[in-house]
Formats: sequence, structure tokens, C-alpha cells
Amino acid sequence: MAVLTELSLHSVYIFFGGLVLIRFLYSQFAAQDRLPSTLPWVGRPKGLFAGLRGKINSFFNLRTLLDEGYYKYSKRGHAFVVPSFFGPPHVVIPPADIPWFLDLPDNVVSALEAQVSSLQADYTLLDSKLVVNPLHAHVVRRDLTRQLGSMIVDIMDELSASFDLTWGTDTEGWKEICLWDNMIDIIARTSNRVFVGKPLCRNTEYLKYTVKFAEDVPIAIFGICLFPKFLLPLAGLLFTLPNRYHAWKCAKYLVPVIEKRLSDRARKRQDPDYAYEVPSDFLEWQIQESLNSPDPTERTPTMMFRRMMVVNFAAIHTSTIAIVNTIFDLISSDPQKGYLQSLGAEAARCLAEENGVWNKAALAKMTMTDSAVREGMRHAGFLPQALHRVVAAKDGLVLKDGTHLPKGTVLSSASYSIHHDDDVYANANAYDPFRFSDNRTSLDRAAAGASANTAADGPGIHTTEQDAAHQHRAEILRGKNNATVTTSPSFLAFSHGRHACPGRFFAANEIKLLLAYLTLNYELEPLETRPADIWMATNCIPNLKATIRVRRRKTPL
Repeated sequence: MAVLTELSLHSVYIFFGGLVLIRFLYSQFAAQDRLPSTLPWVGRPKGLFAGLRGKINSFFNLRTLLDEGYYKYSKRGHAFVVPSFFGPPHVVIPPADIPWFLDLPDNVVSALEAQVSSLQADYTLLDSKLVVNPLHAHVVRRDLTRQLGSMIVDIMDELSASFDLTWGTDTEGWKEICLWDNMIDIIARTSNRVFVGKPLCRNTEYLKYTVKFAEDVPIAIFGICLFPKFLLPLAGLLFTLPNRYHAWKCAKYLVPVIEKRLSDRARKRQDPDYAYEVPSDFLEWQIQESLNSPDPTERTPTMMFRRMMVVNFAAIHTSTIAIVNTIFDLISSDPQKGYLQSLGAEAARCLAEENGVWNKAALAKMTMTDSAVREGMRHAGFLPQALHRVVAAKDGLVLKDGTHLPKGTVLSSASYSIHHDDDVYANANAYDPFRFSDNRTSLDRAAAGASANTAADGPGIHTTEQDAAHQHRAEILRGKNNATVTTSPSFLAFSHGRHACPGRFFAANEIKLLLAYLTLNYELEPLETRPADIWMATNCIPNLKATIRVRRRKTPL
């Protein structure tokens, strides 16, 4: 019986391995036939099974391949092709062409088609409509961003409770924690304070399954992408079993909350005296957006719940990766430079200037903290490529150099290589937390001095000092481009252009407040070396098992 079982398992492995091989060979040969022969390639060997070997090469060495193409072709203004383990090869556009590329209309190059493909959204996110018709993204862009100021006190309250519970209040002994596991729990809890409010944001079972769902999605994407197109429905069914199970577990907690709110709304309309205070959180805004939809399926509790799961997936993983990378970078830097102490001192000063109340003004003053976050995302971003698009125009796309790309071609930019180019960022491979705040501070000081000189000349007098003031005001605007939320062709952590991440303003505020509470209230033991990132195909994630040691300060900064 054991022998038969072993033979059966071997047969299954051989069967699925054959399907994967067929998928790789078909997609690679098809892609090679479609792309112009004039486009240069990197990472595509010659000889037998060159396409398959190129895909495997991209799985283990994508960063090296992107750097090779970037310095050999992109910096000279030329596009190049790099194999992709999960699908057709990418045509990588040069940085000089990014402004032109982003101005192309969506019916020429489609961000939506690229997103649906990269997320395998037909299967992984419970309903493909969630991406095709992103009502939740409108809520993020409009309501969440507009209400961020009113959410700051709640966010800090939840951070305080989360840290006190998990990092503790012991001022004597050091406590060892797994940073990834701890941060993903804190981010999930804090985000859900804004998304669904209390008490659900503190329900450990709900949070556990919310995190599980967020972790299921990339695993399912990985598995589904290994299969040929005709088997995707079957692969989608199998690999999303955990997604659907954990979503079902979450629904047991969240759907009743949605139903109760809908019931309270209806009763309030019928009876104006009914004592119901409309909550101010993301769920309430999403409910309103869904009720305004002409699509009746959007107005159901089930679809509202599914949209909340997508929002959780998007918020939890990206913010966790960003804060884990930033903390690793900070505590593995030279302790003599006092980075954490400087961040804590800045947080204490900004809080004191606002009479001990966290608000938008306090956050705006935290330029060093903002810089540390932006630098962490530049230095250790989790996506080595950005600006993913698919050529949607029937007649294809003609690049600026005249190269014609057929419909269906996948395009992207080499964001990791741009972020680590010494011609773009001085000493680009080093983590310098105050790289951006130093620039902003110097610009502010220069502008303040110029304004003082202009005022001394009196009104109506046009002087060289006034010219300087105008120049320095322009420099201030350029300085604001160094903020974490500001995207550019040289900072692509949140993408760039009209399809840049709409949730970046919330994410930046949450991470900055987290760092503020951390540096004000805790000591972190330095690390001799930074835990190595994990590179796997198109993703770079921080070490998931590395631990750090922390201790509560006897007196907060």
C-alpha cells in the first residue's frame, strides 16, 4: 500500500510537472515570435530549451538581469527585453521615456489588464469585478485621504495598545520578537481601526483570518501562474481554497456588522428620532459608495465584505514590508550615528509643539521620519519592476525609437535599478535615512533667509533678493517632492502617474506614527548585520524569521 501511495504521488508530480513545462515552453515561444527581433534581450541563453532556461534564470536572478539591461541599454535610452518566470517577457522602457509612457491613454497601454494578470484577479480576490470595477479605490482616493487628519488620534491609540500588548512595558529586561510576525499583526490591527473601527479591530480571530487571507493571495498567485491557460480555472479553484476558507472565517465577523449598519441606516430613514450615530470609518464610506452603485450586486453585504477584504490585502502586506525594511535598515546601521535617537527626538519635539496632541501639523513637521520611510522604500523596495502595462491598442504601440510592439506586449520599468543608480541617488546602495530630509531642511532654511531679505527691501522694490526669493520658493516646491507620498520617474515605490497607489497617503501616515511611537517609547538593540532579503522571481521580501530585541524606555523621550 505504501509503495502504491508513493507511486501515485510520483505520478501526480510528473503530471503537474509536465503541465508546468508545457506552460513555460508555450508562453516563451509565443512571446518570442511576437516581439521584434531588433529588441535586445538580457538573460536569454542560447541552445536547447533557451526559453525555459531564461525563465528559470529570471526566477533566481531577476535583479542581476534588470541591472544588466538597465546599464547596458536603459541608460542609453533604449528598451530591452527580460524573461519573466510567471508569464510573457517584459519590455523594459528606459527612464527617459517614462513621462511619455505615462501620458499614453489607457486604451493604448492598460494598467488594469496588467493588474488583473499579475494578481490573477479572476481567481484570487473572490470576484474579478473587484478589480475591474474598483469602487473601493474611489473610496480610498476620496474619503480615506480626505479624512486622514481626523483618524490620527485613533491610529495612535491603536498603535499604543498594540505595542504595549506585544512589545510590553518591562523597562528592565530585553524581549525578543519576530519582527515580521509582530508588524503584520500591528499593521492589521491598526489599519482595521480605520477600516471597521472598534471593537472588531481588536477581535483576535477576525484579525488572524484577515492576515491569513492577505498571506494567501500571493501564494495563490504563485501557484496559478505555473499552469497553462486552459487549466487556469482548475488551478484557480485549487490554489484559492485557503483564500476562500479564510474569507469565510472573516465573513462570520464582518458581514453581521455590515448587515447591522444597513439595518440601522434603514431604520434611521424611517424614524429620524432613532438613536443611531453614523460611524466615521472606511466601512461606512464603502457602504455609501456601494449603495450609490447602479449595479444591484454591489449593494449586497457579500460584495461589500469582499471589497473590504481586498482593501485589507492591499494595506496589510505593503505597509508591513515597508516598516519591516525600515526598522531593519535603521537598527543595522552604525549605532554611533544615532538614527533612532534622532527620530525619537524629532517625534518628541513635534508632539510638544502641538501641545501633546498628534495631528496633521505634527506629522507634517516630521521630515526626518518621513525621509527614513521614503529611504527604506527606495533602498529595499519589494517590487524590482514598476509601471506595469499591457499594450491594449489593436494596432499595437510604437515606442519613441520607432520599435513596434504588438497588442498584448507586457511593459514595465526597472525600478530597483533606478533606485540604486549612483547617478540618480548619491551612494545609492547605502541606506541614508535622512537623505531626503537634509535636502528639505536646507531648502526651507534658504527660502526663509531669502524671504527675510525680500521683506527688508519693502514693497514695490524689485531686487535680486526678490528674484532669489522666487527661486527659493520654487526650490521649496522641489523639496516637497522628497516626501514619501510624492512619486516621480526616479521614485517608483508607489508607482507613478495617474495609476499611482491611492492608499499611499494613509500608509505613509500609519508608518510614520508607528515609528514615532516606537522611537519615543522603546529601545532597540542594534544588529551587527542586516537580515538578508528574500528574492524570489518578481518579489523582494524582508526576512520573515529574523528577530530583534526591544525594551521599554524607563522614561519616554
